[in-house]
Amino acid sequence: MLEASKIYKDIQNKLQEMDEERVKFFNQVEPFRYAFWTILILGGSFLIIRLNVSSFDYITDQNLDQVIIGYVITVFATLMVFLYVNRRKKSQFKKMFAADIAPYIIRGLDPSFKYDYEGQIPRMEAISSLLFPPFSTYECQDLVTGEINSVSIRFAEIILKKVVVEKDSKKHIPVFSGIFYEANLQAKFPTGIWLILKGKSKTAKEERKTRVKLDHPSLKNYEIYTDSEVVAKQVLQSFILEKIHNLNSKLLADKIIKQPLSFHFENQQVQIAIPTRKKFMEPKLSRTIDHVSFIKEQIVLLNAISTLLEDLTLK
Repeated sequence: MLEASKIYKDIQNKLQEMDEERVKFFNQVEPFRYAFWTILILGGSFLIIRLNVSSFDYITDQNLDQVIIGYVITVFATLMVFLYVNRRKKSQFKKMFAADIAPYIIRGLDPSFKYDYEGQIPRMEAISSLLFPPFSTYECQDLVTGEINSVSIRFAEIILKKVVVEKDSKKHIPVFSGIFYEANLQAKFPTGIWLILKGKSKTAKEERKTRVKLDHPSLKNYEIYTDSEVVAKQVLQSFILEKIHNLNSKLLADKIIKQPLSFHFENQQVQIAIPTRKKFMEPKLSRTIDHVSFIKEQIVLLNAISTLLEDLTLK
């Protein structure tokens, strides 16, 4: 288990240096933030006054519509510029953080652990896991690899979206946002088994996996699919389903996930979709990182992942 106070003590000098860089990026963004709010509030206040007072020499009833349109365009333009600059500076800072700070935090799990900000789990592995509904776009970053108790694990943050075309416009509908986790176990599962959240199993259906129905209160959120119904029923004993239920309850209570996990067990591998509430290793420009509370926030998810297999041990 990672300890925030110990990590903070070990890398405090690095955090101080990095926080100075954060302040520089923040100060570069602030003028654009102020410009947006100034135009929005002062311009909006002026228009409200004009709409209630008709005796204005410079804004007549004839050109009022043009002034309102100009105000809306200006507000929108300054907002877009602010969002672009903020996103760009935040991305630049995240890359610096990922290179200089994140590896030290990750390594606390075990010396074998490595962190790669631009590393990915291949798109086809997410597709072949059958844990996600069909998606169009695949974003993956923050790859972590290592071993815990001689078990190889890797996980990364992914964002999946489906592009829907309506008339002349495209909509990007969120499909999944969170952690895609894989571990190679010493035990072997005799058949493929999928526990997928209800409403998310379209891919498993399209692959013609067999639907399994089990009467157990822990499965109220799930649809179960398998390659062998007989074997799946032998494997999914009540004590295993209780472990899955307890794991979901724990992560939901700790506000780490927003929905229950989805699982795929096959051969010696387990794949898990973890719909996290917060983005992984995502520092903010507006908040200091030179404090133990920042480290505490970063390690909550890491500690949950490090004990995932222990909580899920199918024994």
